[in-house]
Amino acid sequence: MEILLHFIFFMSGSCLASFIECMAFQISHSCFRMRSRCAECGHVLAWYDLIPVFSYLILRGRCRSCGSRISTVHPVSEIACGLYCAALYRHSGLTAVLAGRVLLMSVLVYAAFYDMYTMEIPDVCLVLQIMIFFVFEQRDCTQTAARVIPAAAAALYVSAAAMLFYVFRKQSGIGFGDIKLYFVCGLYLTFQQVMTLIAVSGLLGVVYVLASGKKKIPFGPCIAAAFLVLILYV
Repeated sequence: MEILLHFIFFMSGSCLASFIECMAFQISHSCFRMRSRCAECGHVLAWYDLIPVFSYLILRGRCRSCGSRISTVHPVSEIACGLYCAALYRHSGLTAVLAGRVLLMSVLVYAAFYDMYTMEIPDVCLVLQIMIFFVFEQRDCTQTAARVIPAAAAALYVSAAAMLFYVFRKQSGIGFGDIKLYFVCGLYLTFQQVMTLIAVSGLLGVVYVLASGKKKIPFGPCIAAAFLVLILYV
């Protein structure tokens, strides 16, 4: 029974990632469609072309109609979110915490994809993160101030680093949206965990730059990935 439940959460997370990626793409490009289509030839995808992970493997990473290559971002994000949801279930069980963390994952995945497409992080995602924090994580309002301190420390530390980078390199190293995301993520963490978040996300950013060969990258996905891993242990 436990194996079945883990598989159900894996597939649910994969489906959620697929839907969120599609939504982020359509909203960021202002191209709202009722049916999913190939980005190259416009072929309407059938339901069996949209099964997370499995359709990609069956089609060998190419469009059934035109043969154009499908980005590996799709299966990677589906597998990652599927494994994450299964890990959340294993860690929290069928509780309110699980529901809150799945919602939090959904918001951060959307923010990450939107950042990849536009180099911006929507403010609505930050507001939703704060709402999830107060509904599912911080029910004792007297402790709110203690939570704000590490959040503010994260924002100030990253802001100072960004200013120094600009002074010496004469170019922006990190966007204001990333700083705000650090602040909101810091609400969920202790001061030590915030420092770990900054270090791990920075390392992921370096890996992203080396892997992509680009000098300018969306940093939101790095922050989101590091944060989601960290809160598994909070």
